[in-house]
Amino acid sequence: MKKILSLLVVMSLLVGVVGVLGDTEGQDGGGTATTDYDVSFDPSELNFGNIVVGESGSVPNKIIGSDSDLQINGISVAPDDTEGIFNDVNVLFSLTDSSFVSGATFTTSPIDLPASGDYSFYVQMTVPSDTDEGVFSGTITYTLMPAV
Repeated sequence: MKKILSLLVVMSLLVGVVGVLGDTEGQDGGGTATTDYDVSFDPSELNFGNIVVGESGSVPNKIIGSDSDLQINGISVAPDDTEGIFNDVNVLFSLTDSSFVSGATFTTSPIDLPASGDYSFYVQMTVPSDTDEGVFSGTITYTLMPAV
């Protein structure tokens, strides 16, 4: 009998700010980091459902922008459990539900997220063939910066 896993993803958001000043000739500088971007996800949680061990499943995903023009500059994946299958190797991204690549490759060039716009793509989860059955979860973190 094939083993089946249930997978659930919680997405998070990491917001960065450009333009922090440095010290020059004794002059102090600084900047203020803000996280007032009203970005949301549709769906708010990714649910891959049951995936047979050794196989993959994919789901559509959408990031909905805020009142500001933003860029997605990075995507990272981290497991919430000790099994660790929810990682950068097993969780991949694609625009077309085929030819999936890592988050780092997917964001090699910044992805534009226009004000009040959205960005749609697919997320794929692969369960390695040597994985014990169970429920696994993790977090996908999207790094956003103001568009330049």
